[in-house]
Amino acid sequence: MAMVRGLPWTVKYRPRLVNEVVGNRKAKKEFMDWLKPWLMGRVGERKAAFLYGPPGVGKTALVEAAANQLGLELVELNAGEIESIEQVRRVTSLARSHGSLFGRVKRLIFFDEVDNISASVASSIINEIVKMIKVSENPVVLAANDAWLDKLRPLRSEDVSVLIRFYKVSSREIAERLTYICRAERLSCDRNALMRIAERNDGDVRSSILDLQLVASLVGRRITEDSVKSLAGFGYRDREIDVFKALGRIFYARQIGAAVMAVNQFTYEPDLLLRWIAENIPNIYKDPEELFSAYEALSLADLYKARSNKPGYWRLERYSRLFMSAGVSLSKKRWPKGSRFKYPRYLRELVASRRVRELRSKILAKLSRRLHASQRKIISEYLPYLAFLFNHDEKFAERLSRILRLSKEEVEHLRLLGRLYTVE
Repeated sequence: MAMVRGLPWTVKYRPRLVNEVVGNRKAKKEFMDWLKPWLMGRVGERKAAFLYGPPGVGKTALVEAAANQLGLELVELNAGEIESIEQVRRVTSLARSHGSLFGRVKRLIFFDEVDNISASVASSIINEIVKMIKVSENPVVLAANDAWLDKLRPLRSEDVSVLIRFYKVSSREIAERLTYICRAERLSCDRNALMRIAERNDGDVRSSILDLQLVASLVGRRITEDSVKSLAGFGYRDREIDVFKALGRIFYARQIGAAVMAVNQFTYEPDLLLRWIAENIPNIYKDPEELFSAYEALSLADLYKARSNKPGYWRLERYSRLFMSAGVSLSKKRWPKGSRFKYPRYLRELVASRRVRELRSKILAKLSRRLHASQRKIISEYLPYLAFLFNHDEKFAERLSRILRLSKEEVEHLRLLGRLYTVE
């Protein structure tokens, strides 16, 4: 059984230097050539570089690696999350400042995922970015999967940016990077297995690295072509099942595929299933190592789920489902004993708190009608005394219950309030 732990390898092995970015040599050279005048204290012919191409091919990695290699302060903004021009204007003040007494560029302004700018604000946001580029005294980089969307026309203008195209990375180059990671992680990796991973992801370096980590987490330190084949078909929904069936198939699965299929067939939001799994891990697994491994897998599932919510990263959700299914299932050392599944604590508390609010609201409404006072005034002035008397004077309690026509639950709630207001 493999232990799932540590940072995502896309983060751990993020390129620190430009030559570590896999593939797209021509694009890397064009980018560095565009950046060179800025580094010499001159404003480039075009102030912005517009990087575009498929996801996972190194656009963002190149910008981050260049900033790190050249000692530049990277001011990075996900354009897909911009909601107002004020957010762009805050960056403009940084773009107009060198940050150096000698006039040399010290900042690199980066707008990632500009093709994901919301359609409702795209026109105003993009026009503001163009204005910022024209007054900037620092290089500005834009990145998108598709640069040819009509809304991006102002950013493609020849007097604004130079277009630099990125292509899918070859399977051979991806396999070389995967080989490097295998050596760093001390994994025994079959070359054919790494090529299969690379080919499966069709030129996407990021997804290939994530797949490698997934396989290592599931099968251990020896990765063969057969173990990679286990990824095939993951991520498809055939039919729907409820939460109890999903939990049973995850915790008691004899094969990885059964656990994965249980999550893919779950009828509701994955977040709900993740909470159910978290609640029941200590109920099913008793060995400390099993508990550690299962919660580690679940933490990675939660991490990938959060990141998949960001524009352009929706593909990461499949890794969230794989870690919460296969990752948790493979954490067991032995076949667990049968046990009833528990409802997540937060659901019980949510139901309880909602019921308490409903009871309190009904009591306040009845008191408000009888006392001709607002509910706010009843809470602050009347309720403490009424609840105290209700809990200490049976005749008063009977009379008030009769007048207000209180239900048994409402009576119990008032008695509870009376105990809270009692000073020992």
